[in-house]
Amino acid sequence: YDPATAGSDLGIPYVDEPENVVIKEYKRNTVKEVYDKVEADLLEGLPLITNEYEVPKFHFNVKAANAFASRYYTFKGEWQKVIDYSNQVLDNDPANVLRDWTNLYAGLTYDEITARYISTDEPANLLLVSGVSLFARLSHFSGARYQLSQNVFQELYSLSSNPIPGKRWSYNLFGDDLSFNIPKYDEYFRFTNASAGIGLPYATFSLFSTDEVLLNRAEAYTMLNQNDNAIADINSFLSVKTNGYDVTTDILTIDDIKTFYNIDPGVYTPFYGISINQSPLIHCISEFRRREFQNEGLRWFDIRRFNLEVTHEDFVGNKTVLEKEDNRKLRQLPPDAISFGLEPNAR
Repeated sequence: YDPATAGSDLGIPYVDEPENVVIKEYKRNTVKEVYDKVEADLLEGLPLITNEYEVPKFHFNVKAANAFASRYYTFKGEWQKVIDYSNQVLDNDPANVLRDWTNLYAGLTYDEITARYISTDEPANLLLVSGVSLFARLSHFSGARYQLSQNVFQELYSLSSNPIPGKRWSYNLFGDDLSFNIPKYDEYFRFTNASAGIGLPYATFSLFSTDEVLLNRAEAYTMLNQNDNAIADINSFLSVKTNGYDVTTDILTIDDIKTFYNIDPGVYTPFYGISINQSPLIHCISEFRRREFQNEGLRWFDIRRFNLEVTHEDFVGNKTVLEKEDNRKLRQLPPDAISFGLEPNAR
């Protein structure tokens, strides 16, 4: 989203009425029209959301709706709204509701971590959804080849990548350089014919979490120059993601972050601009997202809204660069949609 171009950028069709014909023609709304319609639905629908379900976390419950609002306004750069909606999700001590890799997950086996990660008992999970998918099967040892290479593994999770001196990240990684992975997905196989042994594989995904909401809020505090609040959220996050975390000695300061996450301000170039003083904090928060949501897809949102350049290197050393402004960042419409007359994205 860029307000300077949103009125002309092509978005998606936004369907807000039932179809009454077999095949209905749609047009692509502009990005501004899509965002405006999403916001209108959000503001109208939020007061109607309840937790009156047998298992609320498998439904769009109150905290999940506020987490969606937190994400939406992060993309739009409306920072006070990010804080207001995030506060509806987080407790006074947010570390109590984050995914606790330092203590709770530390002693668990691979299967136990997998079960816990998508459990309704996990306080970090705000909205869970299950769908027919082989992803849980493919993300484990047998199918995870090269998705987390040795070089990327070292970049993200080595001792030197944690900003607290001498402390490691507490994420539990399994496998080897062919199949490094963090247990996050478990398969439920639903038999449609038990005697024949056939059925459908399901995978469960956590679509919104308290960890994302906290990092959204830390980013909003940063952009409003409320550095003390941003640092407090950053330290809350680190307290449950760092091995051997000591609350008396491992508190980061703004100077610590500026030193460890020093970066050229030209790397992060969203439409609203980031100052030299804000850049290290934004880089810190973005790097936290890379680790926390590895293999969950949220990194792509940061790549898009921050206009990040990405270099991919294959296993023989060939490099492919995705530029800051690159048409390949726009996913192409499905061929069926194009065949019905929707304008394709430029490639």
